[in-house]
Amino acid sequence: MAMKSSKKSIVFLIIAGVISVLFLILAAVNITLAVKFQTAPQRLPSLFGTAPIVIDNETLSPVMHKNDLVFVRTSEGAKSSAEFGDFVAFRFEGVLLLEPVIGEESAAEDTLYILQNSTELDRAFFSVSERDILGVYSRRIPKIGAVFAFMQSSVGIAVLLLVPTALYFVYFFVIRKLKPKQKKTMFRFK
Repeated sequence: MAMKSSKKSIVFLIIAGVISVLFLILAAVNITLAVKFQTAPQRLPSLFGTAPIVIDNETLSPVMHKNDLVFVRTSEGAKSSAEFGDFVAFRFEGVLLLEPVIGEESAAEDTLYILQNSTELDRAFFSVSERDILGVYSRRIPKIGAVFAFMQSSVGIAVLLLVPTALYFVYFFVIRKLKPKQKKTMFRFK
């Protein structure tokens, strides 16, 4: 009986440790992105040259859908390498947009990308300077954006920090208290 209890507590400890490490990594990423956004709101907060963006509507369908988590390359090389068909991220009147490139024009000292506005019914075209491009779409994870958006909220960050703490307390203050204590015996040799 003591052996089964010991194995269960070891399994619980391993699972709790893995969950705790994952949650703490997610919390660190979230806090880093939040701090980067607060310190430089005009740029996309990114880690290792990649910024996560949650799609909040269906205007980019069929390529991207609501609640998709998309990743945008934010390096200078990625921004200047946008081509026909790529989706580029930029801000328009303070709103972050992701639109497809349908053409390119060379200006005096800059490149202008011709974009198709996917939010308008008439699919209007407009141009954006290369220096205004914040990043270029690289890949997406379908349907995980809602979870990511929750993790970016203050409640989500609290959950990411409290779950590992709760697992620690459950193990050390509940499971260890439930274990039967072994009686210490002294052997005397005559």
